[in-house]
Amino acid sequence: MTRARLMIGMIVMVLGGLLATAQEPAPVEQRLVEVLPSGWIHDGVVVTPGGAQLYYQSLVNRPGTYPPEFLNDSARTYAAVWTLTPGAPASKNGHAIRQARVSQIGARWRVIVDGQIGNSYLQIRDGSLTLSPNNARLAYVARKADGWRLIVSGVEGPPAAEISAPIFSPDSRHIAAIAGRDGKYWITRDGKPGQPYAAIIEGSLTFSGNSARLAYVAREGKQFRMVLDGQAGPRFDQIGPPVFSPDGKHLAYAARQGKRWRVVRDGKAGPLMDYAWGPVFSADSLRLAYSAHVGRKAQVVVDGKACKSHDAVFNYQFSPNGKRLAYIIRDDRHFHAVIDGVEGKAYARIPTARPSLRFSPDSKRVAYVAQNAGAEFMVVNGVEGERFDFIEGPVFSPDNRRLAYVVCEDQKAFIVIDGQPGPTFQAVGTPSFGPEGRVAYAAKLGGQWCISVAENEGSPCSLIFNPSSDAGIELSAGAQNQLTYQLELPLNQQWIIFQYVVPEHLVPEYRGGVLWGQNGKRTVLRYLAVKNGTIVWMEKPVP
Repeated sequence: MTRARLMIGMIVMVLGGLLATAQEPAPVEQRLVEVLPSGWIHDGVVVTPGGAQLYYQSLVNRPGTYPPEFLNDSARTYAAVWTLTPGAPASKNGHAIRQARVSQIGARWRVIVDGQIGNSYLQIRDGSLTLSPNNARLAYVARKADGWRLIVSGVEGPPAAEISAPIFSPDSRHIAAIAGRDGKYWITRDGKPGQPYAAIIEGSLTFSGNSARLAYVAREGKQFRMVLDGQAGPRFDQIGPPVFSPDGKHLAYAARQGKRWRVVRDGKAGPLMDYAWGPVFSADSLRLAYSAHVGRKAQVVVDGKACKSHDAVFNYQFSPNGKRLAYIIRDDRHFHAVIDGVEGKAYARIPTARPSLRFSPDSKRVAYVAQNAGAEFMVVNGVEGERFDFIEGPVFSPDNRRLAYVVCEDQKAFIVIDGQPGPTFQAVGTPSFGPEGRVAYAAKLGGQWCISVAENEGSPCSLIFNPSSDAGIELSAGAQNQLTYQLELPLNQQWIIFQYVVPEHLVPEYRGGVLWGQNGKRTVLRYLAVKNGTIVWMEKPVP
């Protein structure tokens, strides 16, 4: 898993861009939820095809710490979820759940869905409240006298001594969880139990992107097996998480045999290495790459063939068309970009903790940030750009013609578009390309945030996701070709965490966070912001 701490004051406004999958445009300014008072945290934002789901949980349980919308007479609320889907239906026949929360009423626990109070239970498992991606189905784990049960759309499953938090398939049609009793554990998928094992690794449960397949890691005795669609694979001493190809037809994972590792693809084991990890499929699902170590040297293995060895390798990735491969290497304290097997110029540093290596959508251009003598610059197809203090990017336009990136220089920030610096601000967000190559981005000036389009500034907000200059941002790779953006926000004298989980193939579309769209014949920008202490979904016409 790759992690990176991005520069202070930079902003990645993920949710605003992805929410635009809604079929109907949002009102110009729609209130979503008040910023929570002390004692509550935002527990995550999961982006879905229908919009997003905003989760909360309580850290302390004292009178006066609950927002009014959480209370129901004498109820004490411990967790809640809002769906952020302006005007979007859940499905053709389903009802979009707008709000669900876990509340304790007296000595009993209930889930309240859109104001309807559900059945009472002895306990509801922390972190188990889960909405399907289309917002039509709600699941959670509750305890009755005979044990724990998985509740799906109000229907109780069979009891078990233990049940994990459930996961839905991407198409929302299937649900799975880990259940256990008397030292045995099994997967329950759509209410049907699977083969029991000594243990099932929580967090390994993974649906394929097409929702047709399910994989997980199970333990038998002291060894582990990858289980795919109910069929157990060979035994290993350790197994990494399952990785499906984008089309769902192939499965790869890293596995340890004794002290050595190999990557297994579709049941066929690759060569033994001192270490192997991180299988990545190409977008067309035909190719596979992973990192490996032999002795103290590292290499990328592509389609079963080992590339040249180096001191370290980073950020390997296929081009969008799947025909090209690029990655960063380090040898003798110098960094190079390796593109299609050819090592580029040596640099003092190529940032790898904040990956910048990126292909254009047509796969013809490759850009990355390099550093020499303390200055950073953009390298595009081997051509170096102007030197600056700090660069974040690049972002290619969908038509491949334009390139933009964020610059911080002399305590100011601006956007460079096609090599030309734009106006300066206190801070700027990652640019987003719209129709005819127009660029929009969030900008902070005079302590207020606004959306800048061709140097025209919109109405100010106190926050356009990101907040103040001391916010931290982390980026990490996840299962099922997803990326997670985690923002730590200092609001109301506490740190609040927003977490965005989004499909990796949408990276070029959502990185700007500001989404271009249409409302009838009018071009609009959509984004998430904070105004007067309230989180609002914004839609503004483009000037």
